Amino acid sequence: MAIRLLRRAPGAVALAAVCLDGSGPYTFAVDSGSGATVVDSGIARQLNLARAGPPGEAEGVGCQVTVAPVHLSSWSVGGVALAPQDVFTASLPLLAGGVRLQGILGGDVLARFAAVRIDYRARTLSLGTGEAPPSSATAAAPHGAAPKPRPVSRRLLTTVRLRAALQVASSAGGVSITTRVTLGGRQRAFVVDTGAEISAVSPSLVDLLHLTPTRGRISLRGVGCTVTAAEFATGGWSVGGTRLASQPVAELPRNGIQVAGLLGSDVLARFGAVVIDYRAAQLLLESG
Repeated sequence: MAIRLLRRAPGAVALAAVCLDGSGPYTFAVDSGSGATVVDSGIARQLNLARAGPPGEAEGVGCQVTVAPVHLSSWSVGGVALAPQDVFTASLPLLAGGVRLQGILGGDVLARFAAVRIDYRARTLSLGTGEAPPSSATAAAPHGAAPKPRPVSRRLLTTVRLRAALQVASSAGGVSITTRVTLGGRQRAFVVDTGAEISAVSPSLVDLLHLTPTRGRISLRGVGCTVTAAEFATGGWSVGGTRLASQPVAELPRNGIQVAGLLGSDVLARFGAVVIDYRAAQLLLESG
């Protein structure tokens, strides 16, 4: 299916057309870094989406965010019908160029198709299989696990430059994925985040590795808030044994999500196409 790309140096966020209860299409980010799907609270009010439970609190990029579950009985992405489900509502930010983000298509939906491919050159999103709940085996797949026979990714991507194991974790809150990134000679689990315009590292990792500041600043736009972050140079780093070029990364705020880092679209888009195979627990990046 066709997607739009929102390019903001150095990354590119994939935007898909999503219809909700017969209305739309709305602009949703294809965001593997978000475990759950989110609809902008303003859109939810306009459509009078049915509440599915009481509001709660979640961690945003640099703040606590109020979220509320609602039920979607009929919806689709790029013309592909999606199963009814509960999603969250929250206030979503304006993106670069004043683009209004109206929703986030998260891992809870993406994983149900076994694998997804984002082709940044052709501007397409491909789904691996028909929609189905993720298996318990997928959720438990450890780092370094051998791919299952005939993984879905072989049909989505045949020319592989980088292959890395994923840790796929399912919970009531959604489906999250991480991969091992070697930075400063140390391995850490980074969230694979197609919705992040720039890769990022935690303040504790900046301090531990004595990363060099670039004197640059960048806005990190997330659910509920936007923060300004300092930039640091990675130095030598690698994923799946493949060395990556040194580049600036953002420092995550000390309050908000607590992860070692984010592997963002600034890295993923440079390879031309990315496949996230939830079933085989592997990340594949295409050769240029």
